[in-house]
Amino acid sequence: MSRKKYTVETLAERSLASTKTIQRMRNDENYTPKLGTVVAVCIGLQLHPILSGDLIKKSGLAFKYTEEHTAYQFILSTHFRSSIYECNKKLACCGFKSIGREE
Repeated sequence: MSRKKYTVETLAERSLASTKTIQRMRNDENYTPKLGTVVAVCIGLQLHPILSGDLIKKSGLAFKYTEEHTAYQFILSTHFRSSIYECNKKLACCGFKSIGREE
């Protein structure tokens, strides 16, 4: 966030995560977010796939061998420069739910 000069509010908007969730992810060592939330934050930050993998690992999470997690990996590796809305459209096309709070 600091490298991109994003505030909590900016990242919340770009990732469709709540400001409270982002604050917890940053400040509460005992907080374990959902994988979809971390993926949304990676997209919001437009992280390179290597950095996304590092953030996911640091969050204590890992991808499983499921179709949904494969779709997340696809989004992170090929659409990391896209908006959260574009990524959610790709997920919806594959039959998966949106990441973030998008309705």
